[in-house]
Amino acid sequence: MTELLLPVFWAVLAALTVENLLLPNGLGLSRMLRSARKPRHRAWYALFVFLFSAVSLELSLLLPPQLFPAAWRDVLHPLALALLAAAAYALAAFLLTRLAPRFMERHGAVLAPAAVNTVVLAVPFAREALALGALQGLGYAAGVGLAFYLTTLALTPAYERARSQDAPPAFRGLPAALLYVAVLSLASLGFAGG
Repeated sequence: MTELLLPVFWAVLAALTVENLLLPNGLGLSRMLRSARKPRHRAWYALFVFLFSAVSLELSLLLPPQLFPAAWRDVLHPLALALLAAAAYALAAFLLTRLAPRFMERHGAVLAPAAVNTVVLAVPFAREALALGALQGLGYAAGVGLAFYLTTLALTPAYERARSQDAPPAFRGLPAALLYVAVLSLASLGFAGG
């Protein structure tokens, strides 16, 4: 049992580390800041990021790069993975609209950005680069969703501080939030030894 769970645990830790370093450094930043500003969607957004990451990672097992002609592999493989993520989004949006329309009205605004974040963060390519199996891919996806949630939790105080009347007018709002994110990024890199 330990041999089975240990690789999953390491995949979760890898995702938490990698995603917390990437997200504050620009990838997915605007969505992170929006989620921090409107925390009622935070958990749903993180769950959707996890689900789309898991689906993308598992579907990427069905499309190894060797399926594509060598001359076009670098173009066709990423395109096919992005199309799979788009298909997963379309299916999820269709099913939620049909089966849970009230849920879709309340939380549907974060569905598309969560699917796009999965592609932007190159989650399907992480499986290949880290040589993750199916179970480890699920662990990595859980780590990605958890990293998103924890990062938005860390960014929430940025907006409270960004509106402070103690800050000079030129730094209130988004500039203060970006400075806060920069300091968090430096701290993350410091812990990573970067």
